[in-house]
Amino acid sequence: MSTSTASVRVQRRGPLGLLTLDRPRALHALDTPTCAAIDAALRRWADDPDVRAVVVRASQGPAFCAGGDVRAVRRALLDGDPAAARGFFRTEYRMNHRMRRYAKPIVSLINGYCFGGGMGVAMHGSFRVAGEDARFAMPEAAIGLFPDVGMSYVLARAPGELGTWFGLTGARIGPHDARHMGLVTHVVDGGRFDDVVGALADRLTEDALAGDPIGAFGATAEVLQRLALAPARAPLLDHRARIDAAFAAHDVASILAALDNEDEPWSEQAAATLRRHAPTSLAVSLRLLRLARTMPFERCLQLEFRLACALTRRHDFLEGVRAVLVDKDRDPSWQPSSVGQLTASAVAACFAPLDPEVGELALGGCQGQPGAS
Repeated sequence: MSTSTASVRVQRRGPLGLLTLDRPRALHALDTPTCAAIDAALRRWADDPDVRAVVVRASQGPAFCAGGDVRAVRRALLDGDPAAARGFFRTEYRMNHRMRRYAKPIVSLINGYCFGGGMGVAMHGSFRVAGEDARFAMPEAAIGLFPDVGMSYVLARAPGELGTWFGLTGARIGPHDARHMGLVTHVVDGGRFDDVVGALADRLTEDALAGDPIGAFGATAEVLQRLALAPARAPLLDHRARIDAAFAAHDVASILAALDNEDEPWSEQAAATLRRHAPTSLAVSLRLLRLARTMPFERCLQLEFRLACALTRRHDFLEGVRAVLVDKDRDPSWQPSSVGQLTASAVAACFAPLDPEVGELALGGCQGQPGAS
């Protein structure tokens, strides 16, 4: 059985459901039809006893998924269609939710760029397998947004302040750093992804696994462990103490002050990166990551939807996407232009409940309001 859209191939290989991102010219960026197709396939396979696991991968090119198609979101907003922009985030976040709560193994095979929305596709399954060329980042603060797609929940649970650093700076990391942060479960030779799929298909075909999702998780883990490379040292360990010290601060200005006090090139570079990003996005991102530490996954997604609606209405999103992805001059004009000009009331307003005509993000089996205990 095989179906496809213009952006994702939906196939079966024996006991495996295969989802292959297939927008190589767009670096497999996610649009609304892609997210809807993935969600529909997962919903269908959840009740199919012949599907024992799902594999998510990309077809070709230098990326697993370079993120959400924020240029399309920007076009919708400029065309006066905010409902279409909100519709993208609703569809994407509901897909993220389904992946996180899926009752069968999901194996992400990640090589090349995995940025932004791509992290939401890759990180919520039970097994996250990185090739040696995988590169991970959440660069949203550079375009007037924040770490979304459920990554606020994930990053808030990374060791120490690594998640805060990763979410605010948009730094790119490799597979071994990602494993150290808990983002990746296995690292394999990227040239052996087809072998991984074949080995999973063979192992999960065994009759003893029929109707046994717990057994399918164990069998999947066995296959991946057999093919995984030996753990390697994470380069981030060289900077872990600096990250934990500086990014534990309670506001962005204090983080910058801590970095500025370090007479060290790494800290200088981190501070310079933060100063290039949208000040409002940095403050919103920091507050979100702190709140996410005590919130369940569903509440994090709901709060992210509030923020997506709020921040895409702001000048900074239109300007950030223009500067980074449209004109590519890398010279955005932020409003306000510096962290020192931020006000607490402006940041708090981004977290306010949505108007009834917009509506909060509804997720199956989840009641209540974001931030509720």
